[in-house]
Amino acid sequence: MRKMKKLTSLLLVLVMSLALAIPCFAAEPEQKVIRLEIGESYTEPETGITYSLKPWAGYSDAEQAAIMSGRSLPTPRAGGRHYFSRGVDLNTTKDYTARYTAVSSFGNTFAADIDTSPTKLNAPSGDWCVTVALHSLDTGYGCEGIIPIGEKATFEVTYPHGGISGTVTMSLSRSPKLWVWYDVYQYES
Repeated sequence: MRKMKKLTSLLLVLVMSLALAIPCFAAEPEQKVIRLEIGESYTEPETGITYSLKPWAGYSDAEQAAIMSGRSLPTPRAGGRHYFSRGVDLNTTKDYTARYTAVSSFGNTFAADIDTSPTKLNAPSGDWCVTVALHSLDTGYGCEGIIPIGEKATFEVTYPHGGISGTVTMSLSRSPKLWVWYDVYQYES
Protein backbone atom coordinates (compact mmCIF):
# COMPACT_ATOMS: atom_id res chain seq x y z
CA MET A 1 0.00 0.00 0.00
CA ARG A 2 2.83 2.35 0.87
CA LYS A 3 4.54 1.80 -2.48
CA MET A 4 1.24 2.46 -4.24
CA LYS A 5 0.92 5.87 -2.49
CA LYS A 6 4.47 6.80 -3.52
CA LEU A 7 3.83 5.74 -7.09
CA THR A 8 0.56 7.69 -7.19
CA SER A 9 2.18 10.83 -5.78
CA LEU A 10 5.05 10.50 -8.25
CA LEU A 11 2.60 10.19 -11.17
CA LEU A 12 0.63 13.17 -9.87
CA VAL A 13 3.81 15.29 -9.66
CA LEU A 14 4.74 14.24 -13.19
CA VAL A 15 1.30 15.13 -14.58
CA MET A 16 1.32 18.51 -12.79
CA SER A 17 4.83 19.30 -14.09
CA LEU A 18 3.85 18.47 -17.65
CA ALA A 19 0.66 20.52 -17.36
CA LEU A 20 2.71 23.55 -16.30
CA ALA A 21 5.30 23.01 -19.04
CA ILE A 22 2.87 22.88 -21.97
CA PRO A 23 2.24 26.69 -22.17
CA CYS A 24 5.97 27.34 -22.54
CA PHE A 25 5.89 25.44 -25.84
CA ALA A 26 3.02 27.52 -27.23
CA ALA A 27 3.66 29.48 -30.43
CA GLU A 28 4.47 33.17 -30.18
CA PRO A 29 1.66 35.46 -31.35
CA GLU A 30 2.12 36.41 -34.98
CA GLN A 31 3.78 39.80 -35.41
CA LYS A 32 1.90 41.83 -38.01
CA VAL A 33 4.54 44.07 -39.59
CA ILE A 34 4.22 45.70 -42.98
CA ARG A 35 7.31 47.05 -44.80
CA LEU A 36 6.95 50.07 -47.13
CA GLU A 37 9.19 51.98 -49.50
CA ILE A 38 8.72 55.67 -50.34
CA GLY A 39 5.51 56.15 -52.31
CA GLU A 40 3.78 53.05 -50.93
CA SER A 41 0.86 52.71 -48.53
CA TYR A 42 -1.03 49.85 -46.90
CA THR A 43 -4.48 49.72 -45.30
CA GLU A 44 -5.04 47.08 -42.63
CA PRO A 45 -8.34 45.35 -43.59
CA GLU A 46 -9.37 44.54 -40.01
CA THR A 47 -8.92 48.03 -38.53
CA GLY A 48 -8.90 50.41 -41.50
CA ILE A 49 -5.57 51.88 -40.29
CA THR A 50 -3.55 53.19 -43.25
CA TYR A 51 0.24 53.33 -43.17
CA SER A 52 1.98 55.45 -45.80
CA LEU A 53 5.54 56.50 -46.55
CA LYS A 54 5.42 59.65 -48.68
CA PRO A 55 8.13 61.81 -50.26
CA TRP A 56 8.77 64.99 -48.23
CA ALA A 57 10.34 68.27 -49.39
CA GLY A 58 12.47 68.49 -46.25
CA TYR A 59 13.48 71.34 -44.00
CA SER A 60 13.98 74.86 -45.36
CA ASP A 61 17.50 76.29 -45.42
CA ALA A 62 16.68 78.40 -42.35
CA GLU A 63 15.38 75.35 -40.46
CA GLN A 64 18.49 73.33 -41.40
CA ALA A 65 20.73 76.14 -40.15
CA ALA A 66 18.79 76.27 -36.86
CA ILE A 67 19.03 72.50 -36.37
CA MET A 68 22.78 72.43 -37.12
CA SER A 69 23.40 75.27 -34.66
CA GLY A 70 21.35 73.57 -31.92
CA ARG A 71 18.50 76.11 -31.88
CA SER A 72 14.94 74.96 -31.34
CA LEU A 73 12.50 75.13 -34.21
CA PRO A 74 9.15 76.79 -33.54
CA THR A 75 6.24 74.44 -32.90
CA PRO A 76 3.27 76.31 -34.34
CA ARG A 77 -0.20 74.81 -34.29
CA ALA A 78 -0.81 76.21 -37.77
CA GLY A 79 -2.53 73.70 -39.98
CA GLY A 80 -3.78 71.87 -36.89
CA ARG A 81 -0.49 70.07 -36.20
CA HIS A 82 0.41 69.17 -32.64
CA TYR A 83 4.19 68.64 -32.44
CA PHE A 84 5.63 66.07 -30.02
CA SER A 85 9.20 66.60 -31.34
CA ARG A 86 10.39 69.28 -33.75
CA GLY A 87 13.76 69.58 -35.49
CA VAL A 88 15.44 66.78 -33.54
CA ASP A 89 19.10 66.23 -34.54
CA LEU A 90 19.78 62.55 -33.83
CA ASN A 91 23.38 61.40 -34.23
CA THR A 92 24.09 57.98 -32.70
CA THR A 93 25.80 54.65 -33.27
CA LYS A 94 22.89 52.74 -31.69
CA ASP A 95 19.33 52.01 -32.72
CA TYR A 96 16.94 54.66 -31.41
CA THR A 97 13.47 54.33 -29.92
CA ALA A 98 11.10 57.05 -28.75
CA ARG A 99 7.61 56.62 -27.29
CA TYR A 100 4.83 59.14 -27.76
CA THR A 101 1.32 59.31 -26.35
CA ALA A 102 -1.14 60.10 -29.13
CA VAL A 103 -4.23 62.03 -28.02
CA SER A 104 -7.47 61.49 -29.94
CA SER A 105 -8.39 65.20 -29.83
CA PHE A 106 -5.15 66.02 -31.74
CA GLY A 107 -6.39 64.17 -34.84
CA ASN A 108 -6.61 60.91 -36.74
CA THR A 109 -3.09 60.97 -38.27
CA PHE A 110 0.22 60.41 -36.49
CA ALA A 111 3.24 61.38 -38.58
CA ALA A 112 7.04 61.54 -38.56
CA ASP A 113 9.04 63.64 -41.05
CA ILE A 114 12.51 62.12 -41.42
CA ASP A 115 15.49 63.61 -43.27
CA THR A 116 18.42 61.22 -43.83
CA SER A 117 20.63 63.85 -45.53
CA PRO A 118 23.07 64.07 -42.58
CA THR A 119 23.67 60.32 -42.81
CA LYS A 120 24.55 60.60 -46.51
CA LEU A 121 27.42 62.93 -45.67
CA ASN A 122 28.91 60.29 -43.36
CA ALA A 123 27.82 57.01 -44.92
CA PRO A 124 30.46 54.48 -45.89
CA SER A 125 30.04 53.19 -49.41
CA GLY A 126 27.48 50.43 -49.72
CA ASP A 127 25.12 51.81 -47.06
CA TRP A 128 21.74 52.53 -48.50
CA CYS A 129 18.91 53.04 -46.02
CA VAL A 130 17.49 54.01 -42.65
CA THR A 131 14.70 51.83 -41.30
CA VAL A 132 11.92 53.58 -39.43
CA ALA A 133 9.12 51.76 -37.63
CA LEU A 134 5.89 52.94 -36.07
CA HIS A 135 4.30 50.34 -33.83
CA SER A 136 1.42 49.82 -31.47
CA LEU A 137 -1.36 52.38 -31.36
CA ASP A 138 -2.56 49.82 -28.83
CA THR A 139 -3.61 47.57 -31.74
CA GLY A 140 -0.67 45.19 -31.97
CA TYR A 141 -0.03 46.32 -35.55
CA GLY A 142 3.09 47.96 -36.84
CA CYS A 143 4.75 49.15 -39.99
CA GLU A 144 8.32 49.62 -41.14
CA GLY A 145 9.52 52.04 -43.77
CA ILE A 146 12.76 51.97 -45.73
CA ILE A 147 14.20 55.43 -46.45
CA PRO A 148 17.23 55.48 -48.77
CA ILE A 149 20.22 57.48 -47.53
CA GLY A 150 19.92 61.12 -48.61
CA GLU A 151 16.13 60.95 -49.01
CA LYS A 152 13.40 62.69 -47.03
CA ALA A 153 10.06 61.08 -46.23
CA THR A 154 6.91 61.43 -44.14
CA PHE A 155 5.74 58.27 -42.41
CA GLU A 156 2.03 58.47 -41.53
CA VAL A 157 -0.45 56.30 -39.68
CA THR A 158 -4.09 57.29 -40.26
CA TYR A 159 -7.15 55.90 -38.51
CA PRO A 160 -10.29 56.77 -40.52
CA HIS A 161 -12.79 56.18 -37.70
CA GLY A 162 -11.73 58.92 -35.27
CA GLY A 163 -8.73 60.25 -33.42
CA ILE A 164 -5.64 58.16 -32.75
CA SER A 165 -4.88 57.58 -29.09
CA GLY A 166 -2.52 55.42 -27.08
CA THR A 167 1.20 54.74 -27.17
CA VAL A 168 3.07 55.04 -30.45
CA THR A 169 6.65 53.79 -30.60
CA MET A 170 8.99 55.15 -33.26
CA SER A 171 12.19 53.21 -33.89
CA LEU A 172 15.03 54.29 -36.15
CA SER A 173 17.85 51.94 -37.08
CA ARG A 174 20.86 51.79 -39.32
CA SER A 175 24.33 50.37 -38.98
CA PRO A 176 27.02 51.49 -38.25
CA LYS A 177 25.88 55.10 -37.66
CA LEU A 178 22.51 56.82 -37.63
CA TRP A 179 22.27 60.58 -38.19
CA VAL A 180 18.86 62.01 -39.04
CA TRP A 181 16.73 65.07 -38.43
CA TYR A 182 13.09 64.50 -37.61
CA ASP A 183 9.72 65.93 -36.51
CA VAL A 184 6.90 63.94 -34.90
CA TYR A 185 3.37 65.35 -34.86
CA GLN A 186 -0.33 64.53 -34.97
CA TYR A 187 -3.09 66.19 -36.98
CA GLU A 188 -6.58 65.72 -38.45
CA SER A 189 -6.50 64.68 -42.10
